Amino acid sequence: MVLFILGLQIGCDTRTTAVSVDEGRNLLQNSSFGEDGKPSGDYWRVANYPGFQFHNSAPDGGGKWSVCLPGDGSPGQELAVVYQTVPLPGGGGVRRVTLDLWARKSLFNRSVELQLIGADTVRHMAAVTIDSQNWARYIRAFSFMAEAGDSLRVGAIPRPL
Repeated sequence: MVLFILGLQIGCDTRTTAVSVDEGRNLLQNSSFGEDGKPSGDYWRVANYPGFQFHNSAPDGGGKWSVCLPGDGSPGQELAVVYQTVPLPGGGGVRRVTLDLWARKSLFNRSVELQLIGADTVRHMAAVTIDSQNWARYIRAFSFMAEAGDSLRVGAIPRPL
């Protein structure tokens, strides 16, 4: 079993936000995968796995917990995915988004993806390749055109790249 350990902002540093739009407000809820010192998957969804597997590990100065995504990268294997979908605040127009996260890998590279979800479409917006076996900070900022009512989905996609 391979562990992919992901901490999206993990409350590591109150000056950072995992996913922010325009004004810098963190859009993700429970971005540290923990509440009151205990592991928590609240507000997150898991696919291709029966539940959350937490790991008692986080970057220095951070929370206590991260999420492990098991799998060995075998061809054809459906690997676990953890994701959260949040409404995009405000109306339509050009939006600037920053994806800011701490993560580490175990044996093979994985990715964290950001998608824009509209009324009838899902668009890939950005991906970050998690390529360090030590906790590392990954930041991607970009702009895009959004419509009123759009949402953003952040997901740890544990597939070999």
